[in-house]
Amino acid sequence: MGEKKIPELLAPAGSFESMKAAVSAGADAVYLGGRKFGARNLASNFTGEELKAAVDYCHSRNVRVYVTHNILVHDDEIADSINELHFLFSIGVDAVLLQDFGILHEASKLFPDLELHASTQMTIHNPEGVLWAEANGVSRVVLSREMSLEDISAVRNFPGTEKTGLEVFVHGALCCSYSGQCLLSSMIGGRSGNRGLCAQPCRKEYGILSLKYDECGNPAIKKKKGSCYMMSPADLCTYLNLDSLGASGVDSLKIEGRMKSPEYVAIVVSVYRRALDLIAEGTWSPSDEDETLLLLAFNRNFTGGYISGESGVSIMSVDHPGNRGVYAGRVVGYDREKKKVTVRGDGRIIPEAGDGILIRQNGAQDDFGLTIPGNAEKKGHEISFHVKNPAFPGSSVYITKSVLLSKMAKEVSSSPAGVAKKIQVRLRIGFDGRVPVVSAVFPSLHGELSYEIRAGFEMQEAKSRPVDPDDLRNIFCKTGNLQFEVADYESDYPGGLFAPVSLLNEFRRDLFAGIEKCLIDVCLPSDDIIAGSAERKDLFLSTLTNKKAVMPPRQAGRTISVYVSSSAGAKAALDAGCTRIYYEMKTAPGIDSSVYARELEEGISAASEYGAEFVWKWPRITDRSFFMTAEEILELLGNSKPDGIMVENVGDGIAAKRIAKDIPLYGGQGLNIFNYLAVEMFSGDYRLLTLSCELNRSQLKKLCGLAAGRLPSRPSLEYVVFGPSEILISENNLPAVSLGDNYSPSEEYGIADTTGRIFPLQVDAYGRTHVYNSAVTCLIDSLPEIFAAGVDGISLDLRLYSPEFAGKITELYVKAPARSYDAGKKLSGSLNLLKKEITSLYRGEITAGHFNRGV
Repeated sequence: MGEKKIPELLAPAGSFESMKAAVSAGADAVYLGGRKFGARNLASNFTGEELKAAVDYCHSRNVRVYVTHNILVHDDEIADSINELHFLFSIGVDAVLLQDFGILHEASKLFPDLELHASTQMTIHNPEGVLWAEANGVSRVVLSREMSLEDISAVRNFPGTEKTGLEVFVHGALCCSYSGQCLLSSMIGGRSGNRGLCAQPCRKEYGILSLKYDECGNPAIKKKKGSCYMMSPADLCTYLNLDSLGASGVDSLKIEGRMKSPEYVAIVVSVYRRALDLIAEGTWSPSDEDETLLLLAFNRNFTGGYISGESGVSIMSVDHPGNRGVYAGRVVGYDREKKKVTVRGDGRIIPEAGDGILIRQNGAQDDFGLTIPGNAEKKGHEISFHVKNPAFPGSSVYITKSVLLSKMAKEVSSSPAGVAKKIQVRLRIGFDGRVPVVSAVFPSLHGELSYEIRAGFEMQEAKSRPVDPDDLRNIFCKTGNLQFEVADYESDYPGGLFAPVSLLNEFRRDLFAGIEKCLIDVCLPSDDIIAGSAERKDLFLSTLTNKKAVMPPRQAGRTISVYVSSSAGAKAALDAGCTRIYYEMKTAPGIDSSVYARELEEGISAASEYGAEFVWKWPRITDRSFFMTAEEILELLGNSKPDGIMVENVGDGIAAKRIAKDIPLYGGQGLNIFNYLAVEMFSGDYRLLTLSCELNRSQLKKLCGLAAGRLPSRPSLEYVVFGPSEILISENNLPAVSLGDNYSPSEEYGIADTTGRIFPLQVDAYGRTHVYNSAVTCLIDSLPEIFAAGVDGISLDLRLYSPEFAGKITELYVKAPARSYDAGKKLSGSLNLLKKEITSLYRGEITAGHFNRGV
């Protein structure tokens, strides 16, 4: 029997050194980023020249290169983004990873031969999302990390997804939130994860609070419930389940770590490479030694993650957010006078001089770390050394940086020719008269290749010492530090000829240089294809430059939409004069579809009486059970259908079109509409799109102007002007993780940071936690500018509030005279008065969000 087929092993490369380490360790592919458009802008990353060198280096070793271009792109950056993609295409990258829907839309047209991968930042987490990707030019989807193996198998077996590659994360840091849906860093400090600048505030300590709200939604602390690192996940490690993953039908196993060291990359990739090769042979079983290496490389504790079926507290690292190291023993003695500590190793791993360690003290004593000095005294399993801090017997000792690991990583990275396995070459040496002609056959990333080279010299008839056939074999099979190995050799050398060894050696070097060039060139597009893409690209950029944004005509009666979570809230907002309701009902686990249907029917009827639209808003994250429930609800509604369905990801859009058929689609904030190209992408299917709250005033104006000037049949564009932004959505029930048995589903919870800011949170029917910003966005005083920018409507997010408060806020926004203002007119004091009324109702922090600053 042959070997089992195993997925590609995909390694991170935040620098050239890390890239080389990954290739040496046996990665099948690497992913890396340029200096501008990657989701890890704080990694070293690569210049244009370095990208070209990296691609050639990898291709000459039969390793693929994927480049991250996975951030949201402003309209002002579109030209740079498209130029960058053309450059990447021209140097032969194997694929680019994208987050921005608009850039994907344009890239698929301009560069049809460039392979496009959907980044996990696109939040594709169901089969319908993969169907959407396939229909829009995507060849591979990096699935959300919240999906279980069962979920992934459901995608793989779903009709229509067969052609689309699936990539999953198998090792490294996890995000607390669904990727692409987190605004925590963005709202707290202006460093957006959607722009590659996440500051990881989720790794901070937060207090968990029991809250009570007044009638206007002002939170008050009912009780403090303690504090922990409740949003800091443990590190993903699927090593123990790797055989199941290998058999799941996924195409690529991805290791996280572009911010990590080359040492980390070398160790982690080599461990996974070893395991996958043994799985292919059918002889693998987990190794304690390899698991220890993974822990030593870096860990915040390990979890098998959602992909391995874990959830709850096992996913999180609530007591410590940083590298925990590996337990190595205990302090067994401390000499106060000499300030000397003795540590006894546990036998599995013994600390040694040069190791970085953390001593975790018992009781109230402070933990501290140090590097074991070179003059440490080692006897058997014990090691003694001087310390600055007191270290008490019984304290635990953890190795956080291992000398042994560094040595091993160096050995991996310095493997011959920088490859784990050499490329097997079949050689045949023939002769045209006395001129040597060598033919080579070898594997490449695009199938088997052949190369032939003819010597620039003739061998002479030997006068005394002819070249022996074995000498000729030795010369041409000598590959030394090259990435090649001669697996098969044939020769029809007639014998009796002579040529200087130096000349034959030079001919051999030319041979292998030619093979290397073949491996690089086969990955490059042809000159004609590059020229064609350049022509299309330049034509597009010229239209972008020549057709500037226009100012849309001022429209009377622009819409005011209101998000609510109850039929009472809907009626209050309608009474106050809103023109559209977005209804997302608060649900409890196991809610009866008929109850939901009755609530919807009441809302639809009420909206109809007021001549307003009623749009059923679906949750931001959904699964198969929700789609089944939605189908049942629509059947129960009969002819009483909503005016639209709002979805927040592309998979739900596909599902809604299947389930709801003729009901129009509305796009919510989860789609991250960031530029006019994204508006163009969704123009055919969506009646309305909500623009990203991370846009500032000038970007909002530019987007609306370009959409008005270039997209005559575009959807309506809406901008949220009131409400607490949903800044994080976690698959985990975070209060339950933090509080354990003390968690009560009936309680209202929030979290507080070290400055005292309170972030409300809600746990939905599916156990997911939605975290909201501590400050409420209020832009009532900026409405003239917002409408002048060209939006078709504004929306108020009042889902967290009582019907009474929802009615009062809606009434104030309906009163606002902004719709009668032109861009250049002086702002009336009436809007400031309305804002004062709002602040008298809601006494918490109010913010303009990103309208002033952007990201």
